[in-house]
Amino acid sequence: MHYLATAKETSNLSARHQNLEYRNFSPNGLQLSSVGFGGYRIHPSIDLHRQALRQALLSGVNVIDTSSNYTDGGSETLIGEVLAELAAAGHLRRNEIFVMTKGGYLQGQNYEHSQQLKKQGRPFPGLVEYAAGLEHCIHPEFLEWQIGESLKRLGLPAVDCFLLHNPEYFLQHARHIGLPLPEARSEYYQRIKHAFMQLEQEVRNGRIGCYGISSNTFPNPSGHFSFTSLEQVWQAADSISPDHHFKAIQAPFNLFESGLATEKNLSGQKTTLTFCREKNLAVFVNRPLNALSGRRLFRLADIHGSLETDPEKAYERFNDIIRLENYFEKELSSFISGDDLKKDILENLATGSYLAVNWQQLGPYHAWIDSNSRVIVSRVSHALEQIAAQPVLSDDIKHWLDEYSAAFNETVDEVTNLYKRQSVAENNELKKILKAAAPLWDEARGLSGKALRALRSTAGITSVLVGMRHPEYVQDVLQEAENQVPAEDNFQTWSELTQKLPGFLQE
Repeated sequence: MHYLATAKETSNLSARHQNLEYRNFSPNGLQLSSVGFGGYRIHPSIDLHRQALRQALLSGVNVIDTSSNYTDGGSETLIGEVLAELAAAGHLRRNEIFVMTKGGYLQGQNYEHSQQLKKQGRPFPGLVEYAAGLEHCIHPEFLEWQIGESLKRLGLPAVDCFLLHNPEYFLQHARHIGLPLPEARSEYYQRIKHAFMQLEQEVRNGRIGCYGISSNTFPNPSGHFSFTSLEQVWQAADSISPDHHFKAIQAPFNLFESGLATEKNLSGQKTTLTFCREKNLAVFVNRPLNALSGRRLFRLADIHGSLETDPEKAYERFNDIIRLENYFEKELSSFISGDDLKKDILENLATGSYLAVNWQQLGPYHAWIDSNSRVIVSRVSHALEQIAAQPVLSDDIKHWLDEYSAAFNETVDEVTNLYKRQSVAENNELKKILKAAAPLWDEARGLSGKALRALRSTAGITSVLVGMRHPEYVQDVLQEAENQVPAEDNFQTWSELTQKLPGFLQE
C-alpha cells in the first residue's frame, strides 16, 4: 500500500531533521516524531491553524492525530488540504507522514445523518443514545460508513491508523440505565471484538494500515465502572487472529493524570504502559498539557505579561458594575420600546453583575481566557449595542453607556489579572515540586517543556500529541522536541508525584 507511511520514507524524513527525536513504531519500523500534531480544535476557516500545521510538518513533525468529530469534520478537512498542498509543492511525501483518525461519536453532521436513518427505519445497529445531540457507535456497519466519510474529508485513500474513539461511552450509558457491571462489561468487549473484526477487514481492503483504541479509561482503577482493560482488549484482538493489526492505543497522560504509568490495573500488577511495552503497542498521549484534577482543568503552560493587580480596585469595579446595572434597570430602562427587547437587554446586561458576584467560579486563568470571558463579554456587548441602537438616546443614557462601558472593561481586566496572578503562583509551586522530584524534567524550558519532557523521557511513549493551533505553539513544542532525552521506566518518579500533587490544587 504505497499510500501509507513506510519505514524507508519516514527514515529519510528523520535523516533530514536530525535535530528532532523520532521513535520506532515496532510493527513496521516506522520512524515517528516524539511529538505529534493534535488536531482537536483546528478548522479550515482559521488561517493560523493552517499555518501551524504547515509549519509543524515542514519542521519534521510526521504524526498527525484527528477525529471525525473534531470541529465536526473540519479538522480532517484542514489536514487533508494541507497534506495535498505540501505534497503538490514537493515539500513532503504522503509516505513520510503517519495520519491517525478516530470514529465513534455521532455529533453534528454525523448525528444528523443518524437521525435521517432513524426516520427511514434503518438506524445504525448498536447505537448508544447518550444525550440530546450526542450518540455513540462502534458497530461494524457504522465503522464502515465512518471510515469512508473520514477518507473523503482527508482526501486520502487510506489512513495509517484508525482508532475507536472512547468506546467506554457504552459503559457510562450502561451505568446510567442500571445495567449490572458484569453484564455491561461482557457486552462491551463483545462490541469491541466485533468492531475489530470489521477493522481487520478494513486493513485487507486497504483503507487503514492498523487500528487501535483511544480511551480515557485505560488508566482508571480496575474497579471503576467505565474502566477499559487493555488486557481484555488485546485478548479480543488475539481471538480474531494471532496476526491481528491492533497496534496502538491513545490515552490521557500528564503530570496530574499519571495512571497510565502508575495504576496497576492489569493482571500481575501491571500498569497499562508496562503491558504496551511487552506487546510492542504504540502509545500516543493526548491531553499532555491540559490536566484534569478534581473539578479543575489545569493548563501546564507558563503565563506571561503583567501581574500588576490591586484586589481592592477589583472589588470597587465589581461594586460599580452592580450599582450601574441596578440604576439602569430602575431609572433608565423605561425608554426601551417593546417588552421582549427590554427583557433581552436586561438579561444580557445582568451578566456583568453575575461576573462581579461569581467571578471566582469562572477560572482558573486558562478556562477564563478560553471560554468564560468570551461568553460574558459577548453578552454584555450585545446588550450595550442594543441600547445604543435605540432611536432616541437622552444625555443620561449616553453618560451611563460611557460610564458602564469603562467600568465593565476595567472589571474584565481586573478579573483576568487576578486569575493570572493565581495561576502564576500555582505554576511556580508546581515547578518547585518537579525540581525536587525529577531534575531531568526540570531542565526543560518553561512549564510546558517540563511537562512534555516528563512524557518523552518515559519508556513506552511513542508520540506526545500536542494541540498546536498557532505557529508560536509549534515553535515552543519544537524547542523541547529537539532535545534528545533517555527514555526510562520512571515509575518511582511518577508514583512520587501522584502522592504529592493531589492536594496541590485547591478545589
